[in-house]
Amino acid sequence: MNRSGKYLYVLDLVRFLAAVWVMGYHFMVRHSSTVDGLGIIVSRSISQFFTYGYLGVPIFFIISGFVIMQSAQGRSWYEFLFLRLLRIFPLYWLGLLFAIIALTLSPKILVASDPDILAFTNMLSLNHLLLSCFHLFNQIIMLFDDLVIRGFSRIYFGQQITYSLWVAQAWSLREEIKFYILIAALLFLFGNSRQIMYWVVLFNVALIALLGKMSFLFPWSCFFAVGVSISLYQIKPCILRLIAIWLQVGFTCIVASKYYLTISLISHDISSAENIVVYIIILTTLFMLFFIKFPSLDIKFKNKAYKLLGIWSYPIYIIHEIPGVIMIKLLANFGFSYLISAIYIMLLVVIISALLNIIDERIQKYGKNWFYSKFKIIRN
Repeated sequence: MNRSGKYLYVLDLVRFLAAVWVMGYHFMVRHSSTVDGLGIIVSRSISQFFTYGYLGVPIFFIISGFVIMQSAQGRSWYEFLFLRLLRIFPLYWLGLLFAIIALTLSPKILVASDPDILAFTNMLSLNHLLLSCFHLFNQIIMLFDDLVIRGFSRIYFGQQITYSLWVAQAWSLREEIKFYILIAALLFLFGNSRQIMYWVVLFNVALIALLGKMSFLFPWSCFFAVGVSISLYQIKPCILRLIAIWLQVGFTCIVASKYYLTISLISHDISSAENIVVYIIILTTLFMLFFIKFPSLDIKFKNKAYKLLGIWSYPIYIIHEIPGVIMIKLLANFGFSYLISAIYIMLLVVIISALLNIIDERIQKYGKNWFYSKFKIIRN
């Protein structure tokens, strides 16, 4: 089963755990300043575990590189791109709606210095209606990064503003979309989904060799390329492809450690992640190779419960941060301990994600029916 290029069922559980890890980081680390004034102390062992929760994102990227290649097989470039964007945007817009409602109803729940609060109140108070509309438009399409928006506001409107995505983790969705565009372009040029796997890896190596700096997908292209390399090996296991995986892993470890070291120096973060991210990359690769080698173990994860956890991972990842932090703060103000509040809200986020998935399933069904009837394509 796995040797023919099928999905690894164990990845459903991995995606769910990675989403919970990221959620715990946002609740117990990133927004910890929002509860400092309450004198609440989170259990040290739990908070330390979630300190590096943001490294769940590289895990998602590696899995995406692995899974997307299977999604591309047998599809045209426009079919592939439409289906991937259909998977991304409806739930993102629901998450954005949750964030806007939370920020509108309870803007004073978070501390005034919180970047998400500043970004939201800043848009409402801008003098230029056009600039406010542009900010809102970018929240919807998440096309431009923060530096582009700030530069645009300063150059064309003469305003130095604070800007961030209200669904903060949407930056990673933007990187995913760039990866989808790359795959769609290669499908358009070559038409062979297996052949383009080689081009993805070559594209990534070229970025490292020729650019060596932030551009387009770089440095996140490295993580995607690891997943692509593993996908190539799964289709046809051989020693050369195994060597290619570990060469790509080596590239990625070097680039990622340098990137996270730079980020930690800029942010003066004492919990530097340049070593931890290397362990994450290597362990994720070994984990996936292990279950490719032993498909009889992977098949044990083929059941509805694990599949649902994998499906819920995306809405959990999207909706949790701002609404969740506000609800935790409210509970804490009513006397609940921060730890209990965080655990309760994490469970609530999972339940809401399950409900949102029901809505998303209907949207996916309608979108696919419209697309296939419009373009007269036979479904694979």
